[in-house]
Amino acid sequence: MNRKLLAKLPYAPDTLLVTDLDGDEHPKVIVVSVDKLPIWVRFPFDKPSLLRFENCRSIWIEDRRSVLKALPVLTADKRLRLLRWKDGKASLEPLPAFPDVPIDEAWVSKGEGTGTVFLQAYLGKDGWVFTLMPQGEWQFAFRFTNVDIWDIDDPADLDRDGLLDALCVQGYPSEDAWVFWGKRKERETNLGVWMRYGCPQVVDLDGNRWMEIVMLAKDEQLKIWRFDQRERRLKVIAISPPLYFGWANFHLCLFDLDGDGRKEIMVADVSGNFWVFQWRDGKLKM
Repeated sequence: MNRKLLAKLPYAPDTLLVTDLDGDEHPKVIVVSVDKLPIWVRFPFDKPSLLRFENCRSIWIEDRRSVLKALPVLTADKRLRLLRWKDGKASLEPLPAFPDVPIDEAWVSKGEGTGTVFLQAYLGKDGWVFTLMPQGEWQFAFRFTNVDIWDIDDPADLDRDGLLDALCVQGYPSEDAWVFWGKRKERETNLGVWMRYGCPQVVDLDGNRWMEIVMLAKDEQLKIWRFDQRERRLKVIAISPPLYFGWANFHLCLFDLDGDGRKEIMVADVSGNFWVFQWRDGKLKM
């Protein structure tokens, strides 16, 4: 995008998104800022033009790499819609399995561990989750009811029943981590208190297609949870010795350091302490 075009923008954008709202398989750029009108930058590059969508406003979108075939937006009366461009005009389509009523909150996140891009929307104590498919379309994933607004950290099929579950975290003051199940008799499982600044993550540590939850607990121990097939519940399968953080602010990162296709667990605090763990052969090794 050239400087002259950027100078014409009515606001400083939060982000630039790659979209294909008209479905012609040629990516375009959408300029968005939360609560502002989304602006479509149309090409060719030598003569780009701006198209403002006046009847909707943008929501927060964390992911910037996916190509969106439909842009989630809010209308003036706070109804959640999918913005498309058809036959030379904008269309606002309802989402599947979602009520056509004003909502409280909606935003798009990306799972820290799985990389899943998902849209979460809330109405009172009810929440809906939609995942972004590889084709750029949004698909209804699950709904949970009678809860306060949560921050979903990662959606994943933890019990491998074909339905997504949600790893959620509460902020201050409780700071509990929970799993909301897509389809089980029990509605949720409490994983206990997690350390701030290092959100729990979902990952397949050993490559057996069963997802683990990696969490730094309040007692400064690293804990790994996995769904037990025989007992049909989540269980702690490994606990590290206390790490004794030098400061509350730290980072939890999962990365394949040695290139064997299995991820290591890295923990670092701002005091310069650094730990690396491996989950191999059913054992947690530092």
